[in-house]
Amino acid sequence: MGFGNLTSLVNLDASGNRIGGDLSQLRTLTQLESLQLFGNDFSGEILLEFGDFKSLQSLSLYANKLTGSLPQKIGSWSDFMFIDVSENFLTGPIPPDMCKKGKLEMLLLIQNNLSGGIPGNLATCLSLTRLRVQNNSLSGTVPAGIWGLPNLIVLDLAMNQFEGPVNSNIGEAKALQLLILHKNRFSGELPTRISEASMLLRIDASFNQFSGQIPVAIVK
Repeated sequence: MGFGNLTSLVNLDASGNRIGGDLSQLRTLTQLESLQLFGNDFSGEILLEFGDFKSLQSLSLYANKLTGSLPQKIGSWSDFMFIDVSENFLTGPIPPDMCKKGKLEMLLLIQNNLSGGIPGNLATCLSLTRLRVQNNSLSGTVPAGIWGLPNLIVLDLAMNQFEGPVNSNIGEAKALQLLILHKNRFSGELPTRISEASMLLRIDASFNQFSGQIPVAIVK
């Protein structure tokens, strides 16, 4: 892409093409506020130079061929509101400070090979409305605060190796509409407080190790 000289560019959308190469050709576009490159053939790693993009709020790189890990300081680069790196070949952990600036609304990491757990710091991300990590190799227990994020609309943890119970904090998730847990190792009983998440439209708890009964309050 011949955009390297457009150093005043604030919005670049080249989605849904067959553009390839690595992302280094973009390193001079430090004024970008929105970078949308989904559905292309970009390869290589996510640039550390994106840390110089202090105005970047929206980053969409899904459905490419990116490899390597998510940069550990990505959350401190700028006031990110939207990050989507789904459907790539990313490995390693979710960085602990993904929401360091406190403005992240959507974090979409679907279908990579990410490992480790969900960092506890994400539980302080009160702006988060969508957290989708479906189809990775994530494991461990989900931090208690994640379940009760007050503005969360979609929590999609499907097709990983998460374990332990659904925390009773789920009752504090007053905006939650979709709770997708299928194909994990969650166990114990579904908490009765799940009925307090009154906006819920869909619960998928299939193919786990839950026991006990469906909370009566859900079906009232």
